[in-house]
Amino acid sequence: MGTAQQKPLNALGRRQLDDLWRAIHHADVPIEVTRAFDLLVPPSQGRTDWPSMVSDDHTPYELSLLYGKEGDPQIRIMAEPLPSTRPTRLEDTVRVGMELRETLRRELGIDFSSFDAVRDLFLPPSPRGEFALWYAVSFDKAGRGAWKVYFNPAVRGAHEAPRLVEEALERLHIGEAWSTVIEAMPRGPTLDELRFFSIDLAPRGQARVKVYGFHHEATPEVLARVLGAVPGAEPSHVLRFCRTLAGGDGVLRAPRQPATCLAFVSGHRAPRTGTVHFPIRAFAGDDATAHRRFIEALAGAEIPSAPYEAAMEALARRPLEEGSGLLAWTALRLGGAAPMVNVYLAPKALSDDATHGEVSPQPSDDALEQLVRRYEQESIATHPFFARLAREPVDLRVLSILVLNVREAVTRHFARRLANIVARVEEEDVRSVLAKQLNDELGNGDPSRTHRLLFERFADGMAQWAPSGSEEIVAPGKGLAAVQEELYVHRSAYEGVGATLVMEVIGKQADIAMGEQFRRLVDAPPAQVLEWLGLHEELEISHSQESIDLARVIPRGRKSDLAMRGAREVADGCWTFLDGMYRLCYGAR
Repeated sequence: MGTAQQKPLNALGRRQLDDLWRAIHHADVPIEVTRAFDLLVPPSQGRTDWPSMVSDDHTPYELSLLYGKEGDPQIRIMAEPLPSTRPTRLEDTVRVGMELRETLRRELGIDFSSFDAVRDLFLPPSPRGEFALWYAVSFDKAGRGAWKVYFNPAVRGAHEAPRLVEEALERLHIGEAWSTVIEAMPRGPTLDELRFFSIDLAPRGQARVKVYGFHHEATPEVLARVLGAVPGAEPSHVLRFCRTLAGGDGVLRAPRQPATCLAFVSGHRAPRTGTVHFPIRAFAGDDATAHRRFIEALAGAEIPSAPYEAAMEALARRPLEEGSGLLAWTALRLGGAAPMVNVYLAPKALSDDATHGEVSPQPSDDALEQLVRRYEQESIATHPFFARLAREPVDLRVLSILVLNVREAVTRHFARRLANIVARVEEEDVRSVLAKQLNDELGNGDPSRTHRLLFERFADGMAQWAPSGSEEIVAPGKGLAAVQEELYVHRSAYEGVGATLVMEVIGKQADIAMGEQFRRLVDAPPAQVLEWLGLHEELEISHSQESIDLARVIPRGRKSDLAMRGAREVADGCWTFLDGMYRLCYGAR
């Protein structure tokens, strides 16, 4: 194992590409394919210090194979263009990637219209994260290439990823696809993490747009649900494929998460195809085990194994039982005529060490405070619902629906729920702060100033714009109300305390986002109608700071762990609430 042979990356990669092409197509590599590899991994490129995430050992390129029951396999090259300078920054990779963009446009006539429509979203002046811009090209047997680009939705921070993806879909005239994404991936951005956004470099009407979710704490059923968004996709194929590769059933818990991809085209809300990507090297002890399981999975999908076996034989430089990670990912694509598989083979150019991933760190003593601070910094106002409200003209109909749902979710019963926690918590210092917040909610002794009554006045003032309709209008609110009722009333008091900490933080952010909409109006509702909003904006700021203070005094151990669980559950519930608001207000347009 250890460090791989120190050949120049281009020379090593071209040799691997030549071996793979001959094994699959029994012919010399077409000059167009070699030219593409030289553009992606230039002969002049030295070994840089950049930890590219294209491969586990940070090799900045990867080879893969796509094929099905019939037809010739496609060979694909993926790469991260890198500078030869050291030290390398993320901004440097963007610069080199944009230089390659110009070369591809000028020399190969590649269409970058879709790329240019969204590049300001995904390529900010100060990018963040593990990557910003990758390229890939798939070749048929004749050497005809189809190019695509990969962006990082977390390039402005992971919490911004849903907002960027939703707006990118809107710009690419596939706006309704976002409702499909959040219906297929309903567990929120922490568990269903958006990590890649890819676009075919083709004319706008023909380009596929792909949204990739990486799924933490997922079962095969979770992955099957995602692909259930694809018309005609059979969930049983996903279940069988994943269970075979994992070597069993249950939660797919590993340092590498399984992923899914939904591929959309302009004018269609439903995805054309869906793919489940499985990090088999994280679930198999060595490549021999991974190889055996994948052969079995291919048989279950009724796809021949010969192309894969030829590829593995061409690229393996050691016995499979003597290492892991050469067979890195395998994938099953559904939709269209028949299932297909992707096989991702790591080049192992820099190292052939085991690539199972890192062990998650243990939580620190101030983990609860850190969690509350994270929710403070990663504002709920970045949710696509609020982001769309902010970028479009003020829509009083949408705002009235939001008000009705906030009433259903929070204000009708918040004082009762909070009182339940005050009565059950054991620590006087915690009870004292919560009791103060309860007193604020109840008008500081003035029944006419309770927040519930002020909110009812707010809702009445918005009633003229509210649609008449069924219970579906307040379905998101009912969902969040059920989450809070469970946490505040039926669970441990400390799960309720954790929920309170986060509700105050998120409440402040939501109040400010809502207030900004009303401040945009030329003719705003009367001041008495907006009294609750102004009062709450001020109070939630102080309550939010109290959440930080409370997080510090919750006793460490079981009580703090319970509070963290309640905090996470209510935060996920708030995100789901806003997903529901988005589908309700924008999904049918």
